[in-house]
Amino acid sequence: MKVLVVVTSDARRGAQIEGCRLATELSSAGFAASAVALSPSGDSAPVDIESLGSSPLGATTFRELRRRGKLHDVVIAYGSTTLPACAIAFVGTGTPFVYRSIGDPGAWVREGWHRRRTGLLMRRAARVVALWPQAEQQITDLYGVPRERVTSISNARSPDEFRPATEQERKAARLRFGVPQTDQVAGIFGSLASEKRVGRAIEAVAQTNDWHLLIVGDGAERETVEAAAISRLGKRAVMAGPIDDMPEAYWAIDALLITSSTEGMPGVALESAMSGVPIVSTDVGAMSWLFEQGIPGSMVCEPIPSAIAQRLDGLVPCDDRRGSGARFQWAPVVDQWKRLIEDLA
Repeated sequence: MKVLVVVTSDARRGAQIEGCRLATELSSAGFAASAVALSPSGDSAPVDIESLGSSPLGATTFRELRRRGKLHDVVIAYGSTTLPACAIAFVGTGTPFVYRSIGDPGAWVREGWHRRRTGLLMRRAARVVALWPQAEQQITDLYGVPRERVTSISNARSPDEFRPATEQERKAARLRFGVPQTDQVAGIFGSLASEKRVGRAIEAVAQTNDWHLLIVGDGAERETVEAAAISRLGKRAVMAGPIDDMPEAYWAIDALLITSSTEGMPGVALESAMSGVPIVSTDVGAMSWLFEQGIPGSMVCEPIPSAIAQRLDGLVPCDDRRGSGARFQWAPVVDQWKRLIEDLA
């Protein structure tokens, strides 16, 4: 069975990485699966993936997407611009497509024409897949997608990649990133974009007793973040930039911070849970549901630095780290995708 996963661009961002990994895992499960991007991003270090055209909704992109779709049994439109692209390109082809909603439906909804248009496009999909159960109902309520055509499948990570560190690995990771061996270290990992509110994390750590902060990632806000980190934390902050071996970053910290104003299901939350690192998070996206599923940490109901700082100072150091989040491993998640694809095809 042939499956095509379509992502918006080749940018090295969460949705693109998740979509490409889904294609890889489906291939391992016996499908003839591949991933393509609608268009290139222009990033200096993009994901290694073919682009269909020069712009995401250009005529050349539509033609090539339509051609590719006819060669596959099912297409998975992985978030954002892939929804209008697939909804339009596959008219009259008979190729079923699944729309993967990658964010918080309630956070991104607009009123008026935009909302009606999005609902029309979603109803063109054979299925709409949310990230967590509460988001299923939101999609039905906000966009009028029949409830029987909406389901939820979580993001996933591999326990072979993300696991608790040994004491030796922990010491080596802290040495690598230049953070103290004995002091407590918080981490904030991901795109340095405005919605991640990294400044909120910096200010929170500044208000703690003695926590340090490890910042991993890159993005448009990097210079602003670096200036704030130097100003508020001085030597208590480390800017690591983008890195390839993320497991070591979790080995170096005592807590992960998620201070975003909007999220879907943060991959860093799953990675942190599997690494045995507790999370302090704002009430954003799927985080409250993830805590209900048993990932370690606590949620800050009021997204202000002082509340985050209080939670950090109240964390009990964890000497016996054990990974959690078994339900978010690839095996059970791919089984859900397999059942959905086979049902459609």
